[in-house]
Amino acid sequence: MEIIKKVFFAAALLAIFPLAAQEGAGKGLKVEAVSVKEVDLYVLAADSKWDAPIQLVFFNEKNSIPYMNLEMAFYFFDKALEFVDADKGHDHTYSVNGNTAVFTRENGSYARFDANDGSVTFSDYDMLCRFSAAKNGGDLLTNYPHQKGANGALRVDLLERQAQNATVSKKRGQLRIELYKKYGIPMYKHEGIFFLPISTISDLFFSEYGLCLAYNGNNLFLLHADEPFADKSKNSKGKTIEQLFYKSDKKNYDADLALFNYQELIMMLEIKYGLTDQVLENARYDEFFEKHGLKQRFLAGKPKTAEEVLKEFIVIYLDDMHCVMKSPSPYVGKSFETRVMIDKEVPKTEYWKPFLEGLERDKNARSRTNAVSRSGSPVPYMEIGDTAYVTFDSFENFLDNHSFYYGEKFQDEMDDLLKESDPVAIAYYANSQINRQGSPIKNVVIDISLNTGGSLDSAMYLLSWIQGYARLDIANSKIGSEYSNTYRADIDLDGAITSKDSLASRHLNVYCVVSAATFSCGNLMASCLKESKAAKLVGRKTSGGACVVQSCITPDGTSFTFSGNYKFSAVRDGKYYTIDGGVEPDYPIEDAKKMYDRAWLTDYIKSLK
Repeated sequence: MEIIKKVFFAAALLAIFPLAAQEGAGKGLKVEAVSVKEVDLYVLAADSKWDAPIQLVFFNEKNSIPYMNLEMAFYFFDKALEFVDADKGHDHTYSVNGNTAVFTRENGSYARFDANDGSVTFSDYDMLCRFSAAKNGGDLLTNYPHQKGANGALRVDLLERQAQNATVSKKRGQLRIELYKKYGIPMYKHEGIFFLPISTISDLFFSEYGLCLAYNGNNLFLLHADEPFADKSKNSKGKTIEQLFYKSDKKNYDADLALFNYQELIMMLEIKYGLTDQVLENARYDEFFEKHGLKQRFLAGKPKTAEEVLKEFIVIYLDDMHCVMKSPSPYVGKSFETRVMIDKEVPKTEYWKPFLEGLERDKNARSRTNAVSRSGSPVPYMEIGDTAYVTFDSFENFLDNHSFYYGEKFQDEMDDLLKESDPVAIAYYANSQINRQGSPIKNVVIDISLNTGGSLDSAMYLLSWIQGYARLDIANSKIGSEYSNTYRADIDLDGAITSKDSLASRHLNVYCVVSAATFSCGNLMASCLKESKAAKLVGRKTSGGACVVQSCITPDGTSFTFSGNYKFSAVRDGKYYTIDGGVEPDYPIEDAKKMYDRAWLTDYIKSLK
């Protein structure tokens, strides 16, 4: 708490100094006013509040753009990751030398802030934004602390990183962002204290962990960017986090916030959108917005118009199936729905439409077969003679408490976990059945034909079960850095990783059913299986989706996702090739009815031998 008090005290002094003492990065930058406001900070839930008020600093007359002391921001950054993701190894130092401030991670990566020109330089942005357990900048899996059993030997990690098999390109994640010169985003300094807008801090640091900082005009919120209001718990006044966020008297905003909202959006797109080369020729989103009449509407200062423009841009111009509007701004209210008018001259939804049509067609075809239960949900495991079918419609997240899988309750709740498509439960159950004494199984069919993606961790876990290992080849399309990491999984949950944790040790015939609905991490699994030749693909070409999903929230509080910089790749002759174009099956099956007819498919794959 001492560091919090020190930072709060320094920020509080700011208000009594004359404006001439405030320094703003960028020539000719005018500081209109300085004021300080104390607000509550809610952490993921209405009943989880930071133990002391947070002081926000405003440098514009309308007090519409909140800034935070960088020292306080990074202290909170570490504490947030420890609280949300149990990453107790995440640590840092922060130092100031003249007009330069440096934030340095425990892994040696750093961010240097320069108040002379308002820039920030990252020694290795990839590594700076990884959990403390990461081996390199491409090790994207969640933090897995090594928990030991009572005898000191039992491992309870679901996944094990194979550091000796990792490869890293010579080009690391060096990145320089000219916040003020290129995007007009100011950085302020006073007596050694550096200030950045909360939204910029959130976008550059918190967003890489799927988190965001949002200000609704009254209070500050730390939220999961992908599902901001998933927590439904209530505070002492009976309010949820969603109700608190949308309890705002702010229905309009001034020209300063309208401009900053735009500038921050442009910065995020240019440094973090992974498919820019498919949208722009010159990678300048400002010119693109102006050319298509989006900029003028966005800067009009009308929250509803800005919301509509953002959705129009995401749905029509990006036409990327990872681009999804998650929740509206508190300025327009939670019930606000944008209606996008598609003009004849505007590009049509080239990818979304066939994907959704294919998904609906295949779901209908499967619904008439024994591949689904009476309730309509997929049957996770079934056997037809010597052939086992294992179905994953999505790669669900692991339970937060990983040690649960190693306890007695896991077995007691197996039926429910299978119905909920828990990846650990399905793999454990299927593995035990396939390897049971006297098992007749010679063929295993992994059905991911309706798998639209999900958790990368789960995808790697299941790949390791099929192949005996899971290799993740990934490239940062903006920076040019490339990484390959290998993981192994504990499938039988005995606390050790052996040949019993893989189908590969049994020399089975493995097939994988894919279709146009196979997307994102589903597409990744299909690609990995084909590249490794661990399974033969049957069905139809997948829909691609090679980018890791990037979460974002605008300064006015609109949350959305898009395809980020990190692209799943296939490595051939040392070169990384994106798999965004999808994966062709080894054995095409055009008739969806046949593809889900387990008896027909069983006979078909036997004919392929």
